[in-house]
Amino acid sequence: MMIWIGLLCNIFVPKGYFLRYREKKFLLKTLNITPMKKQITLVVAFLLIIASVSSCKKEEADSIKKNIVGRWKVAKIETTIAGSATVTYTGVASDFFEFRNNEENEVVISLNSNSYIGTYVVVVGERLNLTYNGKTRDAQVTSSSGSKLEFTATVQGATPQTTEKYYLIK
Repeated sequence: MMIWIGLLCNIFVPKGYFLRYREKKFLLKTLNITPMKKQITLVVAFLLIIASVSSCKKEEADSIKKNIVGRWKVAKIETTIAGSATVTYTGVASDFFEFRNNEENEVVISLNSNSYIGTYVVVVGERLNLTYNGKTRDAQVTSSSGSKLEFTATVQGATPQTTEKYYLIK
């Protein structure tokens, strides 16, 4: 095995660069790479990887936002309070969610003759934070298309735990 490694180490790579085996380490003789250069190179490579990954995630959040912006009719809302049966509210013609594409990320909601103005934030990974009527809902978007939006939300701070499943249509 040592003979093969020795032979491989003496193979010339592009002109002027060659590898040699000394004390079980490969050494690029002409490049003279120092430990500090290695660290800087690793840091730069790491930052480039992070930048590319985060830009992909931003694109994902932007595409979800594009899908939900607009006025949605409420088909139904299923509310489950821990330890109780699920209660279903069937939307009427005047019920809607309107997700606005403005700086405040406003959402205008009309439910059961009550109107609310709140905010929404699209989070990476098809998550949505929705705040209205003094409560924050952490939601997972389960279906998002041009004509249908479904998400399951957990009401933060609710005791007992409350989960709401929203079925919205265009």
